Amino acid sequence: MTFSLRAIKELEYRAKRLHNRFSFKTEGTMKKPVNIRNALDFESDVEYMLPAANELNFITIKENYEYAQNVFSAVQRLLVGGNKIVLSGGTNEEMNELVMKETQNILDFILIIKDNDRQFKNIIFDEKHRFGEQWFIEIAKHIQVTNDVSVFVNELNGGDIALHIKKALMNPNNKEINLYGIDRDIDCGADSRKKGIETARNGLAEVSSLWADISFCANHYINFGDERNYYIESKIYNFYRKKLTRQQGIFVFNYPFYRIDDVKNILSNNELIAAINTNDEIGNIVFVLRYGTPKEHSKKEIQKVEYQPQRLPSQMTDVINYYTKHIEEVKTFRGKYTDMHDIRTEFENQEDSTEFLFDYYQPRNKLQQLDNPLIEYKPDHVPAIATSEIINGRYVDEVLQKKIGKQFGFDHLFSTKIVKRETEEKEEKLDKNGNKVVEISEKKSNVIVSIALIAQTGEYVELFSNETEDDDFN
Repeated sequence: MTFSLRAIKELEYRAKRLHNRFSFKTEGTMKKPVNIRNALDFESDVEYMLPAANELNFITIKENYEYAQNVFSAVQRLLVGGNKIVLSGGTNEEMNELVMKETQNILDFILIIKDNDRQFKNIIFDEKHRFGEQWFIEIAKHIQVTNDVSVFVNELNGGDIALHIKKALMNPNNKEINLYGIDRDIDCGADSRKKGIETARNGLAEVSSLWADISFCANHYINFGDERNYYIESKIYNFYRKKLTRQQGIFVFNYPFYRIDDVKNILSNNELIAAINTNDEIGNIVFVLRYGTPKEHSKKEIQKVEYQPQRLPSQMTDVINYYTKHIEEVKTFRGKYTDMHDIRTEFENQEDSTEFLFDYYQPRNKLQQLDNPLIEYKPDHVPAIATSEIINGRYVDEVLQKKIGKQFGFDHLFSTKIVKRETEEKEEKLDKNGNKVVEISEKKSNVIVSIALIAQTGEYVELFSNETEDDDFN
């Protein structure tokens, strides 16, 4: 495991890269000043080495910790010495001397560290590290709301954490606090729902943007690396890109100080209100941001987080007064798992919503059908699936927009059925005497009909039929 740690692999790669870049073969080249391209590449490599060396410091123990400190010092000497050479117009020879010496130091110490493979913290062997969400409750105690708000919690686990956060928020005017979140476990989602929390089960499938007044996002995953993938996008950054938090809203999350590069884009583009050192075994910092324009003081605080986390406070002291004129409507909030409870909620004013799926078709086991997640269908799926007598599903709104040119803003219950039709056909013929007579014949056929039930109006809209559009299917 230690041979494939992210920090070690990064340091080895960058040290060897620098070593090769500044290994000049001719004396003429050695006497030339460092060119712009080499200077930029040098700066980039060293900037990648610093957080890796910082992480190596954190995950090592005993003698390995001392060797890791030597690695960090060598990287610092590279940074300071290299910048001096570049800024003073120094030569490739000067840079060569510095790089050869310090990169060799780094590689030598790493080799020793790898040999002492028992002198690492046990955290390197796990990917999931449970974050103490009590920290979020402590932060909530210092946020005062003056109007109705929506609060999002990325991991509900049955909803208790969200309820504790709601209770902890300073709410002197007893304003409405609406709770939203995600339950990866479907059964936990049922528990959250019973507690009055709007939950997206099995993850978010579709969600509106810029509505959450306060978001709490716990990061429990730190992969210290393996040979297959040690570059992994931060789950926090993945959530941040969904843009749930509204402008000037509060965004609270945790992340290790030595991995700050993973979330630096988030920190740099928003106002950093507070950074709290949890002093836990992973080195988590709790960040409290105001979503929107970054402030100048945030830059200094970010640097402190990365290399001087011990100087950060261990608790929140100042009160954040959060004010907004109105609550934002959450038009869409849907999980990946959908069942009949979701349908009943969506069609709450329609008495026949539960029975709709079975109007045309009676499955052998209704309960089994109800327990299954409803399948989502999109435009042009209907003709392909209609012949299979699919009996349950939901249509995304774009389908009805395409069909009837109207936007509803939510999904719609769907059913398909093979309907037996009897029709009369009239045909004029001549009898044996040459007189015109009308001959009537009956024809039987199976017609595929797919319809959607619209929650807003309770009306049925035909999505597909293999008969002509003039036929009546009501």
